[in-house]
Amino acid sequence: MRSKELSIEVKQNILRLKKKKKSIREIADLLGVAKSTVGYILRKKELTEYKAELEKNISSDTSEPYTALLLALAKGKRESDSGIIDYGLIEQESKILSDLGPKNIANSTQWIKILTERSHGHLRRVFDHFKKSTSEDIEERIKGNFKGDFQKGVLTLVAVIKDTPLYFADRLYSAVKGLGTDDSTLIRILISRSEVDLLSIRVAYRRKYGKSLYSTIQDTSRAYLQDYRML
Repeated sequence: MRSKELSIEVKQNILRLKKKKKSIREIADLLGVAKSTVGYILRKKELTEYKAELEKNISSDTSEPYTALLLALAKGKRESDSGIIDYGLIEQESKILSDLGPKNIANSTQWIKILTERSHGHLRRVFDHFKKSTSEDIEERIKGNFKGDFQKGVLTLVAVIKDTPLYFADRLYSAVKGLGTDDSTLIRILISRSEVDLLSIRVAYRRKYGKSLYSTIQDTSRAYLQDYRML
């Protein structure tokens, strides 16, 4: 039985039995449904609760318009690259990003909608059109229009959109350069991107910094061992 074919009553019973500390096997046997279906319902419930908690934390710990930016990203409404180039929309959205509203203040709501919903390919073309029409990089306009956490957030988002592997290559370099290593950043990036685009990140790292990421991490590990031996 597919999860979407389950009645509301069965779904409620799955959640009720889970609250009673029943295992997935026990729930499946009691209700006569597949273990995979029970697992799917429970994971979906956990994801919904996690997302609600995340949105609550974002709202309580940040201020507008940074809050709106983070909530929009959390919703995950970004379009996938279709391969179709909409030149009219590119021009229209480039103009929206270049225009100022009343009192010469940029419309952060429009910026958020465009940057969090359009595909990366489309946005790169918007940024190119923006520079051609204004003779200004999108980053410079962001620095002129916005301040604080929102400015930092939008700049980070644009960097990821323009070149995701290069963005993470830069983050990795910052994590290992100088005195000490930012272990949490290093480990988080290597694990989270290992099955996504780590090979592309390694290529971007070597191209920009003239050294392989592997060698850099090896050197960092040797430095740790030397420091440890001196204790």
